[in-house]
Amino acid sequence: MRMIVDGLIVVMIGAVALSVMAHDQTESRHQQRLDEVRQAMAEMHVKARVHGSMDDVEATRHGFSITLEEQWFRPRPPHNVLLSADRPWLDIAQDGDNAQHPKDPVAYGPEQAAFWYNPEYGIIRARVAPQLSKSETLRLYNEVNLSALREIPSAAPVADAKLAAGKATDLH
Repeated sequence: MRMIVDGLIVVMIGAVALSVMAHDQTESRHQQRLDEVRQAMAEMHVKARVHGSMDDVEATRHGFSITLEEQWFRPRPPHNVLLSADRPWLDIAQDGDNAQHPKDPVAYGPEQAAFWYNPEYGIIRARVAPQLSKSETLRLYNEVNLSALREIPSAAPVADAKLAAGKATDLH
């Protein structure tokens, strides 16, 4: 009987250890994906600033390029690894938009771009997929964008995708 109890204890300790290792791997992978998206946004921000300071494109009064062009990124434009690749790459806010976040920060469908760009201030935000709850979705959005949005806007899910014809940039 003692051997059975000892065996069960060893199995339980092993199961706990495996669970901890699996959790650590999952958390590590999650952090790696967030870092990849943040790096993509940083790269886009730098390109917007650099090209905005040159005479080759139209720029905002704050010195950011009005658009982000595919050829500025080699071998391909940055990718939001939190979303599928079957969507436009970037939505650009309308002229004069002072928003810090897109009206639709959650990507409910493939018509929404992976990233949102407000050229007025050079703000780039990554959209996120819906999570199990609104609070988890908000937490992920704030985590990846290093922001403090208090709630997910109740605007139509595809508000920014329909801002203006030709404003979504598909670079696939």
